[in-house]
Amino acid sequence: GVGPATLAKLEGIGVRTIRDLAVLDVGVVCSTVGDAHGRHLHALSQGIDDRFVEPERIAKSIGHEETFSADLTTHDELRTQLVRLCDAVARRTREAGVAAGTLMLKLKFSSFESVTRSVTPSIPLTTGPSMVAALEPLLASLDCSQGVRLLGVHAQKLTTESGAAPRLFDEGGDSPQDIEEQWQPASKAVDSIVSKFGAGTIGPASGLDTRRPGENPFGPLSEDE
Repeated sequence: GVGPATLAKLEGIGVRTIRDLAVLDVGVVCSTVGDAHGRHLHALSQGIDDRFVEPERIAKSIGHEETFSADLTTHDELRTQLVRLCDAVARRTREAGVAAGTLMLKLKFSSFESVTRSVTPSIPLTTGPSMVAALEPLLASLDCSQGVRLLGVHAQKLTTESGAAPRLFDEGGDSPQDIEEQWQPASKAVDSIVSKFGAGTIGPASGLDTRRPGENPFGPLSEDE
């Protein structure tokens, strides 16, 4: 594309389409918009472009948020929604071939006050349960008695996905790193099922809640950058 000033100059010599530009002599274009810019635009109109193709950039963040039809006030209610959100975010990080270096928790209270909290696990995460393990302490530290209207989970500082390094002895711990390692095989199996039968065919049982559905009946809304 060109800026408004260049566009006005090109229109002044009758250029309104790529074809108009292509049939003009390059000297006319250069005298109108400058030598370097004119040669570049004229070459593009001929389908000539020696710039390198840039690979698709990695998204800055992958997130999901849910606005509730009624305020949530208990930890159990909020944890149920946290599980759903983490599952959705984790699945999309795996689809993109990336892992979450940092996780951000977002809450909006009934007063419309918003707060965010972030955590950086010892390893990048790709599974829902490991993300829940990383974010649940942050959720537990907040006073939600006034009522939470919106809950969001965002994966940030995304890196190329790499599996948790296997350890010689399985300690069966409950840290985000331990849970990431334990759940990676199951998560890949879930991805295969979703790929074959579609989203919504399988998900975490602890994320089911029919009492207080969000405004979106099809699941949490995505929020990417």
